[in-house]
Amino acid sequence: MSAVTTGRWAWGRWVCGALMSALLVMASMGGPAAAGVASQGSRAVAAGKLPVQTLVGATGQVVVPNFVMDPVNPRKVLVDDTVAWTWTAPADGRYDFDTHGSEADTVLTVRPQSGRAGSGKTTHSDDVGDVTTSAVVVVASEGQIFQISVRAKHRQAGLMTLSWSEDVGVAQPKQRRVAPSQSTFASIPASTNTGEKPQSKVWRHDGAWWVVLGSTGISPAGTWVWKLEGERWRPEVMISPSTAVRADVQTDGDLAHVLLHGPSTSLVSLQYDGAGYQPWAQRPEATGISMPGSETATLTTDTTGRMWVAYDTSTTVQMRYSDAPYTSFSAPITVASGIKDDDIAAITSLRGGRIGVMWSNQSSRRFGFRTHQDGSAPSSWTSDEVPAGGSAKSVGGGMADDHINLAVASDGTLFAAVKTSFDSASQPVIALLVRQPDGAWEPLHEVARHGTRPIVLLDEGAATVKVVFTTTENLDDVVERVSPMSKIQFSPSETKVLSGSFNNVTSTKSNADGAWLVLAASTGTVSHAIVGGSAEAP
Repeated sequence: MSAVTTGRWAWGRWVCGALMSALLVMASMGGPAAAGVASQGSRAVAAGKLPVQTLVGATGQVVVPNFVMDPVNPRKVLVDDTVAWTWTAPADGRYDFDTHGSEADTVLTVRPQSGRAGSGKTTHSDDVGDVTTSAVVVVASEGQIFQISVRAKHRQAGLMTLSWSEDVGVAQPKQRRVAPSQSTFASIPASTNTGEKPQSKVWRHDGAWWVVLGSTGISPAGTWVWKLEGERWRPEVMISPSTAVRADVQTDGDLAHVLLHGPSTSLVSLQYDGAGYQPWAQRPEATGISMPGSETATLTTDTTGRMWVAYDTSTTVQMRYSDAPYTSFSAPITVASGIKDDDIAAITSLRGGRIGVMWSNQSSRRFGFRTHQDGSAPSSWTSDEVPAGGSAKSVGGGMADDHINLAVASDGTLFAAVKTSFDSASQPVIALLVRQPDGAWEPLHEVARHGTRPIVLLDEGAATVKVVFTTTENLDDVVERVSPMSKIQFSPSETKVLSGSFNNVTSTKSNADGAWLVLAASTGTVSHAIVGGSAEAP
């Protein structure tokens, strides 16, 4: 999240239509009786704050910005760190509330407003397990009203997500595999969005596209491997009972290693048997990986078969590694320090026997990058290369924001789609960093002066690089801009990839000749598009 100018605003400056157009609701798959709905309240939280919304139903999800654009200065956002709702329990029972998917470190508070004396107490939640989002369980009686608030802990501007569902009280096993479903979906009924920014959830194998996403809209609820059949998605195998994890997928032939980052992070490995994916015979169970205080995490494998995971803490970038069959991971290795708690990291293989890790550092207002020679001592990393350091400017919040997505060409050239914090109409917002195989960094390349959450895709057959991103900070259209790989110069025009209210575009780590599958989340559903070709995987 870029550094932004924050402020309070008088109620007269609040444009209700802007909020309502950004507020989207995910209804339960169970129908209107159980659907969660939200409506605009008639009062504000307090003078100068966002209005209270009303939630209804046993299950639902809302996504709402905690900011508006300043009508005087469109480059400035006005942030209210807290958004609030009221919710009425539809029946006696236990209910789960969480903020997983929010674009900020959150604090969740659920406070009984009515009910029998002593029938409830205020519940607070800050960080849950490995992540900086929040979750609580409340016991409610039918008709009881609760006040719910989500606060951005550090006054970060972003989309706040609140999900709620009835707690069925069934113990969850460590690992479950469920037979393929007979149901298919035009859009995946996802319970989590398609973030996070450096992760890749999509891959292709044996002529088909696959993705890992969580869903409460199918039975049983959990995180599933989905297969695209024609234009419809089929849930093939459930790999976790949790719906609060986000996947980063690394493939190796018939193997798919899936890092499930969330409150309890784990590694799941699958193998393709010609008909579908099954647990990897060498390690059929998930491996837990501790990543306390992390926003996101990614993985890669080096030429020796060693697996590396990179993640952020509140002040550091850390690595862990494991050798096949990846039953346990090493103690953390710190490769960078002094970052902010909103910064992130991403790891990739560079070809030629090296891996590399890039991170954002909003304290120094730069990006960082270090490499490691495969087979050398795990703690042996090169010094920080400070990518395109000569392009840094004392403008706005500086060059670095916590948006990074990587792709590597067959010759080892690294391409990084990033977002800056310049916050100026005359400076790039979406940009591309390029590292040549000899380690030289090119100056920062402008992609667009608007947008958020970019990913980078390489078409080496056509010798082009595409950057795909959301057009604004809100849920909006997803677009692409294209440049030759040999001499970076992006087209001034952009092509619409997905039209509507979307964010968090994701795709595959593998390069393609002609066609990629990309996905992006609306509220409660995930839609897909083919960029550059047909849906048939080459």
